[in-house]
Amino acid sequence: MILRFLVACLVCCISATSLEAGIWDKLKSVFVSDENAEAPTIRVLIMHDAPYADIEVKGTYNLYDPYKNKRIATRFAAKGNRMHALSQGLKWGEEFPGVYQIAIFPDDRDISVSINGTDYRGKVYVYDIGGTISIVNEVEIEDYLASMMPNKFNRAITEEGLAAAVIAERTHAFHLSMYSENPYWHVRAVDVGYQGCDSENSDQRITEALASTRYMVMSKTGVYEGIVTPFPVHLVTGKNDLHYRNLAKISIDDIEVMSHQGDNAAKILAKSFPDASIEIMTGPHNKKDHVAQVKVTDYTSTR
Repeated sequence: MILRFLVACLVCCISATSLEAGIWDKLKSVFVSDENAEAPTIRVLIMHDAPYADIEVKGTYNLYDPYKNKRIATRFAAKGNRMHALSQGLKWGEEFPGVYQIAIFPDDRDISVSINGTDYRGKVYVYDIGGTISIVNEVEIEDYLASMMPNKFNRAITEEGLAAAVIAERTHAFHLSMYSENPYWHVRAVDVGYQGCDSENSDQRITEALASTRYMVMSKTGVYEGIVTPFPVHLVTGKNDLHYRNLAKISIDDIEVMSHQGDNAAKILAKSFPDASIEIMTGPHNKKDHVAQVKVTDYTSTR
């Protein structure tokens, strides 16, 4: 609903004399994803200071040394073995002398990497840190949200309320991935409840909300400034965590009240963050398409 309404508002903002093919092509390109574009990602620390990890790649893949930015090997078959650190380098069934960082790049998005029995999509980085290993999963932000959001909801929530919550969480995820000072990872799995791509943890309503708001984030600046700036947002789910006291907040309780009063997702966000706009962000390195930028209050006032 929020996506349909955004499209309708964009249409209303264009005068009848401006309905040229070029304009419509630009508008359409915002909502039709480029199949060749690399989806925005976030890096999640899933294991730290472990003595070893059982890692299985369930398909073809490439191995890289991220420190030297060099491909180590190409594998045309699945592989599973224990990964641990030796004094002379990492060992994963075979030894990799002089290699203390290994990146596993599956050849296809549907090829998962199992780590100690949990499946993960995307790239996996293994680091030897003082004889122990730490593992980071670089995953598409949409997959990250689909994994961690079900753990935040222990009650029913309206469709529009859920859409607002999804946009708020996506805004925070983009902020973490764009502005983190840590060059290796942006967030710890244990802190956010990220559990890989386990289908048993999936939630159909969250999946639908992610699809209907795909790549929508809130930003303090927009197309006129030439840059998008997602900001940190804490979605309050009932626990008053002082760690987030300096962040912009929106609570599930408030979302529910507004949605039951008839507010759609856009209006809920406009009331909570009146100085923000909604942006469509796609592409590698979290670049955005400089076409769809509408002030939240601009397209909610006509609802």
